[in-house]
Amino acid sequence: MCASVRESPASGKSSTEILHGRKRVNPDLAGAEIWLIDLAGYAGDPEGCETLLSAEETARAAQFKSLPARTRYVTTRAQLRALLGSKLAQAPESLEIATGLHGKPVLARHPELRLNVSHTDDLAIVAISETHEVGVDIESLARTVDHDALARKYFSATERHNFAQLPAIQRNAHFLRTWTCKEAIAKARGDGLHAPFAQIEVSVGTDTGPRLLALPGESTGGWTLHDINAGRGYVATLALRIGRI
Repeated sequence: MCASVRESPASGKSSTEILHGRKRVNPDLAGAEIWLIDLAGYAGDPEGCETLLSAEETARAAQFKSLPARTRYVTTRAQLRALLGSKLAQAPESLEIATGLHGKPVLARHPELRLNVSHTDDLAIVAISETHEVGVDIESLARTVDHDALARKYFSATERHNFAQLPAIQRNAHFLRTWTCKEAIAKARGDGLHAPFAQIEVSVGTDTGPRLLALPGESTGGWTLHDINAGRGYVATLALRIGRI
C-alpha cells in the first residue's frame, strides 16, 4: 500500500483505495524488492491513479491512442510512485522520476535507489534496489512470436545451436525465457533495445536457473540472473549487477 493516505481531489478516493492489486514476490531474494502488479482491476477507473502522475507523465498518457494501453501506463507509473513514496516516506506525486538513456527510469533526487519496470498484458513488474543495478522483463507465455527468425537475429552462435536441438513445441517458451534474460540485462545496463543482444549470451537451464555467460565490454562476474515467480502463464527474469554502471 502507498504511504500516503490522503484523499485524491479528482476521484474522492484515498491513494490506498486507488493503489490496490500489488504483491511482493520472491521475498527471499537478496539485493532487490520485486513487486507484481495486477493491472486488470483498473480497466474502468484510471482517474484516481492519474492524480499521482507528473505533468510529463500525464502528457505522455494522453498520447496513447488505445484506452487499455493508456490505463496500463497510468496505473504502472502510479504504482511505481506509490512504492517509491512508501520507501522514502514521501508523497508519491512529489517524486521526480526522470528518464535516462534509452528510457531507463531514474529517481532524480535519490540516486541510491535503482529501479526498473516491465509489463505484459495486464501484469506489470517493478524492481527496486539500493545496492545493485536492476533490470527486469516479463513476457506472457501465450505470446507467439516468429521465434526461429528472432533467434537467428538475437541469439549467439551457441544459443542458436542449443535452440535448434529443441523440439518445435518447446521453442516458443524457450525463446521467451531467453529473451527476458537478455532484455533484463540490457535494461540494467541502460542499453534498452539498442543492446547487442547476439553478444549477450545466457543459459536458461531448468536445473541451474538462468546464468549470464558472456557480455560485451565487461566481465560477467558482478552479474546474477534470477527467475521471478510471476504466476502461471508468465516468465520473468531479474538481472542484478553489484555497484553502478
